[in-house]
Amino acid sequence: MNENARIDENYNKTITGVAETSGEIRQVKLDETTDYMLVSGAVSTTPASAVVGGRKVVAVTGTAIKLVTTATTCVKVVIQALRGNSGDIVVGGANAVLTAGSEVGIVLPVYNSISIDIDDVSKIYINGAAGDGCSFVYFT
Repeated sequence: MNENARIDENYNKTITGVAETSGEIRQVKLDETTDYMLVSGAVSTTPASAVVGGRKVVAVTGTAIKLVTTATTCVKVVIQALRGNSGDIVVGGANAVLTAGSEVGIVLPVYNSISIDIDDVSKIYINGAAGDGCSFVYFT
């Protein structure tokens, strides 16, 4: 039993979730011995078939830009702030902001990286100072 779990006679090892298509609330069960989630049906973890690299540089300070301009199917993106950046960049959605105290997204210091599981590279934006940017790879 997990040490952090609440222990009492009314405690059930179950959690609930929402079915993706129907929106129904369903019970998810855990194995009593291992505390692993029990899954009904097949679970697929298809490996990536290709790796594609790119680089993006902010043109106008404070203006969020897409990593790629057209929809690009993927399963994962790894982004690394460029070694020569003058400062941090921020990674996020269209509203990515780096302004101190008002940051929106994940702040990525120079030469640090982040991995994002996502279905389309064009959904990811960066923001920062003009001339700062990132290199990235995405997996299809």
